[in-house]
Amino acid sequence: MLDIAYHSYTAESFAYLKYVYKILGVFGKIKHKRRIVTQSQSCLRHNTLARLQELHCQTLIIGAEEDDVLSVASSKELAAVIKDSRIEILKHCGHALFEKNKDFQKLVLEFLENKNMLYKKGRQ
Repeated sequence: MLDIAYHSYTAESFAYLKYVYKILGVFGKIKHKRRIVTQSQSCLRHNTLARLQELHCQTLIIGAEEDDVLSVASSKELAAVIKDSRIEILKHCGHALFEKNKDFQKLVLEFLENKNMLYKKGRQ
């Protein structure tokens, strides 16, 4: 559990939260470790990057400056492949985006509101 937290937060947030995750690790045990292995292997073997160009809808890509799971370069690669995509990179934020949840929510709401306005215009 501590390893997951380490890769989800910035170093500053991890230093603050690591004791909470140590306690959670004592009480929260992984029931089926094989599932973790299966999911990890799937992530390593399954590459759909080439298929992303088949998307035909506006797409919001939100990356994080300090994400060590999906780098900024990887987020930019997604944006380059997905037509009609918009990319936003949150500063001082790790993979899970918890540290900037208000910024994340604002970006998503603005994106969805814009989509809703376009949808309404198209129906008139």
